[in-house]
Order: sequence, then C-alpha cells, then structure tokens
Amino acid sequence: MAKGKFTECIDDIKTVSQAGNEGQKLLVPASASLYIPGKIVDNNKFTVDIGTGYYVEKSAEAAIAFYQKKVDKLNKESVQIQDIIKEKTQYSLSIEAQIRQAAIRQHEAMSKQQQQQQKRSRLQPR
Repeated sequence: MAKGKFTECIDDIKTVSQAGNEGQKLLVPASASLYIPGKIVDNNKFTVDIGTGYYVEKSAEAAIAFYQKKVDKLNKESVQIQDIIKEKTQYSLSIEAQIRQAAIRQHEAMSKQQQQQQKRSRLQPR
C-alpha cells in the first residue's frame, strides 16, 4: 500500500511539473474528505512529507528522487521478507516431515507390540 502511494506521488509530481501546468487550478486535499480550491503557482516546488509531521520543500527532481528511494527501499525489504518466509516455510516442512516419520515409527512399534502380545496370548495355555 505504501509503495503504491509513493508511486502515485511520483506520477503526480511528473504530471504537475509539466511545462503547461503552471497556473492551473486544482483541488488541494485538506483532509480525507475536504478539498480546497487552489492554483499552481510554481510547478517545480513541492512540499514533501518526510515523516513524523515534518515537511520539506523540494524541487520536482529532488521530490521524485526522494519517493523513488522510498519505493526502492520497500522493494528491497519485500524481497528480504519473502526470503525469510521461504526459509521459515522450509523449516516448517522439515519439522513436519520429521513429525510424520516419528508418528510412523511409533505406529509401527505399537503394531509390532500388539502382534507380539497376540502371539503370547495364543501360546499361553488356558
């Protein structure tokens, strides 16, 4: 979800920073459901949320680079998490196989024991 938002930011910056968009009217989001009419004054300056409530003014190129770095970091972390999940899955499958083998051995031992008891009971005089 975060990756999608950052990618959307990159696309929006590219759109707004195009030469013909200076002076264009737009709606500026004030909250999730409130928009205020606005106008693009300088289409090469963007206010970027850098986290924990801090905002920095950046050029279009710097803002795109900032968000691209975020996307790249998320991609890298995603690959790392997928590798960890694969490793844990392999461990889980290995443990499951060992449990199955132990259950089979236990079942065979119990079966052998029952067969021996049946032989003994047949051999004992009544």
